[in-house]
Amino acid sequence: MRTISRGAWLAAALTLLALSSCSAPGAGAARPAPLREARCELGDSVGAPGDPPGIVVAHRPAASGQYLGSPSLLAASDGTLYVSHDVFGPRRPEPRQTHVYASQDGGRSWVARAVVEGQFWSSLFEHQSALYLLGTETGLGAVVIRRSRDGGATWTDPASEETGRLLREGRHHTAPMPLVLHEGRLWASFEELLPPFAWPRSLSPYLLSVDADADLLDATAWQRSVAISFPDEGPGEGWLETQPVITPGGGVRLLSRVDVRGEHERMAVLGWDGERLQVLGFPRFAGGSKKFTVRWDPSTRRYWTLVNEVEEEPVRLPAAVRNRLTLVSSRDLESWSSHAVLLSHEDVDHTGFQYADLALVGEDLVFVSRTAYPEVSGPANDYHNSNYITFHRLARYAECAARAR
Repeated sequence: MRTISRGAWLAAALTLLALSSCSAPGAGAARPAPLREARCELGDSVGAPGDPPGIVVAHRPAASGQYLGSPSLLAASDGTLYVSHDVFGPRRPEPRQTHVYASQDGGRSWVARAVVEGQFWSSLFEHQSALYLLGTETGLGAVVIRRSRDGGATWTDPASEETGRLLREGRHHTAPMPLVLHEGRLWASFEELLPPFAWPRSLSPYLLSVDADADLLDATAWQRSVAISFPDEGPGEGWLETQPVITPGGGVRLLSRVDVRGEHERMAVLGWDGERLQVLGFPRFAGGSKKFTVRWDPSTRRYWTLVNEVEEEPVRLPAAVRNRLTLVSSRDLESWSSHAVLLSHEDVDHTGFQYADLALVGEDLVFVSRTAYPEVSGPANDYHNSNYITFHRLARYAECAARAR
């Protein structure tokens, strides 16, 4: 893989979302940063060091030893946008922290709402007018959920099974993945690291579900499926970062990234028959070695996601290629169309637009990225150790459906 020199940072080609003008804020208010809106054709631009594409929600200097991960995005019913992320790295805070931000102006500016200690790898969602964070207490820790009724300023403490400590025993793993509502229940997915504790082969996905009218903080209200182990004949080194989806036929499936080496990327597809999980297959899926989030859109009747597509497959370690972010969609979860490269940078080793989470807001698709990007002082630590959380807006995303690459 090729690394460009510091002197070449200003010349690094960045395939960007095209810029559009934004209306000025009210009198007396500071003018917010303009939103950079994408079209489905490529636009050329130059990203200067310290000026990543999109709107910066959070930043840690690359030299700090603290990196920003697990971005989750929520478009709340009152029009507020929320973003959460955690912090990892050799100088990470302990206990683990999740930071919550809010935007009242469509993502042009962001305000810190809370720092939540003892919350990690978490999904941010809204249910019955309250905000929730669902994740783990620490890396490979207990499964916990918290609730906020004041717009993310304060959060409940999962100190017991009555207040959000859902699974106390075991070593649990997840990432910010959507919960889905199906047949009156909310469905979520995690993995448990089981013996012989090989990473990621020993990660075993399972489903969690709860009646939509139950108290989500009550551990006894949740039901857990039996975890399923990675099959001996499965491709690559294992699976991780599983998410539930509802199929066009109304069933529950799990989709997961697959850690392959030196071959075409794939996803894992797991079925749920109401009693147990079963492996349905490992179809080819560009970007499937990295985390991806799938959202169903009833207006276009398509599933949309953003993936880190490898330009020329196969490569030795596709999970390490995260410098291109591509918009793809599907009508049936089986055949996927690639529509546009939204973000791209030529430095594979030090740049990443990864772990994108998305939401559909009116005619626009908004997303957040865990972004590794050069600073004035030099490059990011590497593609994985991201120093920014950035927000982006793709205008009139439905028009992309007619454009296939």
